[in-house]
Amino acid sequence: MTRKIGVMLAIALMVLGGAVVAVPGTSEALIISSISVTVGGATYCDVGNNNLGQGCGATAFHIWDLGVGGVNLGNGGTALVLAQNQPGIPNQPNFNFDSSEANGRSVCLGSGACTTSMFINGVAVPLSAATMLNSALANFNQDPGGTTHNEAANWDGTGPVANTGPGGYTLWFGYADTAHSGACNDGAGTVPLNCLPDNPWQGSPNTTFLGSSVTDATGCARIGITSCFDSGAIRIEANPTIVTPEPSAIFLLGVGLMGLAAWGRKRRMA
Repeated sequence: MTRKIGVMLAIALMVLGGAVVAVPGTSEALIISSISVTVGGATYCDVGNNNLGQGCGATAFHIWDLGVGGVNLGNGGTALVLAQNQPGIPNQPNFNFDSSEANGRSVCLGSGACTTSMFINGVAVPLSAATMLNSALANFNQDPGGTTHNEAANWDGTGPVANTGPGGYTLWFGYADTAHSGACNDGAGTVPLNCLPDNPWQGSPNTTFLGSSVTDATGCARIGITSCFDSGAIRIEANPTIVTPEPSAIFLLGVGLMGLAAWGRKRRMA
């Protein structure tokens, strides 16, 4: 009877320990509470961001409202997409994230003038040197201005440019351009040549989209388009968290295995 109780206890410990190991863990939520991006001579940030130490201040374009407490991206599988003209933000011009224009001045063509830098939650994003000098937000320094040149670029135009590992985020840049009359250049995505970065975009599941198209007869030069984007685009996604077993779970599993091993030896000796 005592042996049976011992065996049952060992098995129970193994089951309990294995169950704890097998239960998928959940990470702490990734909250995006502040964001600031500078392209050339222009800085764009959230409406609550007035911290000069984060590259954003009174002269910046405060164009995104992250809401009270910020945007919760959870544990992977959700995205925050930032584009132009979020509804409800007052005193902002049309195409307020026309990031290749460097604050209204076309200075990107063939130069390094339109460099890109960024802060998320007050921490500098570790962009590569190549991305800083040549990002989709700056139209790869190829914008000559005018109504013809189309700046559209898919998310995979630059690929992930920052990855802080499990528990952090992955960042993409793109460009939405349904305003210019030239041919779109976003041919590599799942919906090619629609002049927009592919899903996730406005209306995509599990996506918080801050921005909207602009109805502007003078700004939309593309035939048949009266409500358009001429906008840099930023996409942030939380990385899934890799959960490691708790030490207590490993201990319970080990005790159970040791108990079964001892019971097996006694049985063979008997």
